[in-house]
Amino acid sequence: MDDRLPIATRPKAARYPTGSRRRPAQGFVLVLALILLLVLTTLAISGSLSSSVGFVSAGNSQFQSNAFQAAEAGITSAMVGGAFDPTIPPQVLAGAVPNSPNDNYSASIVPALGGAAQPAAWGNSVGQFVVYDFDVQSTGTSSRGSTAVHTQGVQVLSPASQTTTGPGGLH
Repeated sequence: MDDRLPIATRPKAARYPTGSRRRPAQGFVLVLALILLLVLTTLAISGSLSSSVGFVSAGNSQFQSNAFQAAEAGITSAMVGGAFDPTIPPQVLAGAVPNSPNDNYSASIVPALGGAAQPAAWGNSVGQFVVYDFDVQSTGTSSRGSTAVHTQGVQVLSPASQTTTGPGGLH
């Protein structure tokens, strides 16, 4: 027989303590990190796109505002330089907005009611004056095809005279 003493062996310790759940494989951390990276990348891209859309929207708003100002400039130009005479055909005035080379307007002065005089019924002046109605329509244009259309009504007060020529004594 063998004179050696038997070697006492310890039982192998359990890799996981008794009563605990077994941990998943270590590859799960990598998958979780990749999913988190994908979510963060998606958020970064969507944030970048939304800020680009915001810049374009702000630009469009500015161009629309420029078209609005161009239409107003057309109304002003027609009021200052237009001839409000119901006997002449409609006038068209066009031009560029000062200090703004990309903004233009086109304004038209059209006699309303076919150029017919309307009685001016104010106080003690009944029968002494007539009113001519005009429509001033102005279209302003700016960059990126922005347009704005404004219409302004104008009344011209004129004496109701039988001795002067022209409708209502305008001439």
